[in-house]
Amino acid sequence: PQEDWKAVLNHPTAALRRYEMLRRLHATGINPFNVYRLTDDPAPQRWPVFLRTENEHSGAQSGLLEDAAQLAAAVRDWETAGRGREHALVVEFCDTRDADGLYRKYSVLRFGERLIPRHLFFGPAWMLKVGRNLKPEQVALEAEFLATNPHADQVRAVFDLARIEYGRIDYSVRDGRIVVWEINTNPHLATFRDFGGEARHAVHRRFTAARNPKAV
Repeated sequence: PQEDWKAVLNHPTAALRRYEMLRRLHATGINPFNVYRLTDDPAPQRWPVFLRTENEHSGAQSGLLEDAAQLAAAVRDWETAGRGREHALVVEFCDTRDADGLYRKYSVLRFGERLIPRHLFFGPAWMLKVGRNLKPEQVALEAEFLATNPHADQVRAVFDLARIEYGRIDYSVRDGRIVVWEINTNPHLATFRDFGGEARHAVHRRFTAARNPKAV
């Protein structure tokens, strides 16, 4: 029944899309990197940069481009492949490697007012989608992340800035502050088939239990 609905989440005319969100995060000093539309003849302020699409979740669409000449060559390749420029973004790279030389991708889901940590992935590549070949100490760090949600205040501030009440934020940490890559408003929630195998089963069980308000 209609009277059972409590709220509208991610209002379609209020929630920020990827480009606008990343621009605001840079303008407010949360993100140290900026993003540009390819159609705006961008002049990045820091290098390297990479290409990606505005509306997809396939990650980087180029390697790291070290200067304007490499960017121009990548754009020519983009056009030669028949890809439109209107949804292409130029993103300044931000190096977030930890002391071990690994990149980390933290993810937290928001369900209305609730924030639930989802995962912590580690990897040597800057384009980090999933964690592979996990070591026991990394599994332990992920479990600690789910138990403590250490960046909750910063994460909530970003969700509020983006006017997004439901979704999954993907971020890293640099100098004690979060660096935000995106908020996925149609996120994959839970599966025991994620990378990491049996070593991560306890992580999945904890997240699945946390989604039940009676369990937290």
